[in-house]
Amino acid sequence: MGLHTTLTLLASALWFQAGQTVPETVEQVRSTLRGDAADLLLGVILAVIGSLAILLFSLRWKSRDPTLISFGFFSGLYGLRLLAGTPTVWFLFEAPESLWRYLGAFITYVILVPATFFWLETVFKGLQVPRRLAVGAVVTFVTVATLSDLIQGLPGTAMLANNILVIIIFLFSLLALFRWRRTVDTEVRALRIGFIVFGILALHANLVGMNLMPGPGNLEPLGFLVLVVCLGFVVASRISKNQERLLAIQEELKMARQIQASILPRTLPSIPGLDIAVRYVPMNSVAGDFYDFLIVDERRLGVFVADVSGHGVPAALIASMVKIAFASQEPHASDPAQVLCGLNRILSGQLQGQFITASYLFLDVEKRVMSYAAAGHPPLFLWRKEDRKVHAIMENGVVLGLYPQAKYSTAEFRIEPGDRCLLYTDGILEATNAADEFFGEARVKQFIEVQRELPAGQFSDSLLANLSSWSRRPPSESPEDDMTLLVVDFKDSESLHS
Repeated sequence: MGLHTTLTLLASALWFQAGQTVPETVEQVRSTLRGDAADLLLGVILAVIGSLAILLFSLRWKSRDPTLISFGFFSGLYGLRLLAGTPTVWFLFEAPESLWRYLGAFITYVILVPATFFWLETVFKGLQVPRRLAVGAVVTFVTVATLSDLIQGLPGTAMLANNILVIIIFLFSLLALFRWRRTVDTEVRALRIGFIVFGILALHANLVGMNLMPGPGNLEPLGFLVLVVCLGFVVASRISKNQERLLAIQEELKMARQIQASILPRTLPSIPGLDIAVRYVPMNSVAGDFYDFLIVDERRLGVFVADVSGHGVPAALIASMVKIAFASQEPHASDPAQVLCGLNRILSGQLQGQFITASYLFLDVEKRVMSYAAAGHPPLFLWRKEDRKVHAIMENGVVLGLYPQAKYSTAEFRIEPGDRCLLYTDGILEATNAADEFFGEARVKQFIEVQRELPAGQFSDSLLANLSSWSRRPPSESPEDDMTLLVVDFKDSESLHS
């Protein structure tokens, strides 16, 4: 098929769609295509820019930067509106002309939503603007305008109101950029340039359309392209700044991890008659869980586990405070209640509304006695070989850090070779599955009974693997809460060295 025939067929289809007489010359077809070329080119460019912005947001969604996604929809919808208004697209995608006009009107209404979000995050950033009211008003208008078109069976019934709303937003944006703005940086300058060019060309297009001044056709899309380029500069600038802040935060978190690693014991105590295993799994880079030991001598040991409310850096900072406060309790190491009372007095009034749950276990291997006290902490689990049962020990007082005069009590028990103790934080019990069910005390007890023959280290690894399986979480993925597990097995001294 020759070029002349192709253009003639295309012309026939275009003119048929538009309800006009088929042109007699190919030149008329070329003239029509040239008339569509600008809108087609700008529409494709803006749609591609919008799609790329949305794609970039999907790859960077954790940064939660709303300017990128709102910019993407704003640019993309404007480009689609340009394309939907060209006879060439009507020809390529066979559909009634009324459908294209409904689509154009709908996009014209909806584009106000991402535009409003973007203006609030850029033009009106830092200004006292009732954001929820503004967004609510725009969403309400879009809903009413769309329903009006559908009910009346006519596209664009609310176009006059739409234009008035756009003018109001545009004027307030100009005031925000040129009068209310106290500080002017490169982002504000770029926005000013974009708004001025777009405003001039939009005004020119309207004056030409009303035959009030001569000139070329509708240059508003070109002005919008300039505005989009300026908006893109603002978005890129924000992404760059956010990336710099993210790198700075990552460096600070790296230092925080190093500091937190330094406050945790580097080695486990070596006490004849005891087999000790610890597993520490933070939710974030740093955590609020903490454990430590007070070694009195080669036969006596204090074991401490604590959980600071909250997560991340604030909780980790408080955990550092707990480290110092716990070290000062060494003179009272054999008295769990006294240790917790001393910690509570030191920490009360220092935690800015947060609190700490804790448990402290003192072991005297020579006398085969353990004593235990806790502060709002989950129960200690004690497996007794003699009766082959798991006992939940709840010797609990109030949490640390809230009431300086709080008192705590100590429970004392005999221990025998073959017994096992579990101290842990609530992340163990509160691991959830797909149905939001907690793993819970009953499953931990059952696991202890079934896996009682495993050595402390293998038992700890197996329990964490079981929790991952329960939560449908890969072992490499961080848990929903900080997890600390400390297992103490009681053995004969000879069996440990055999």
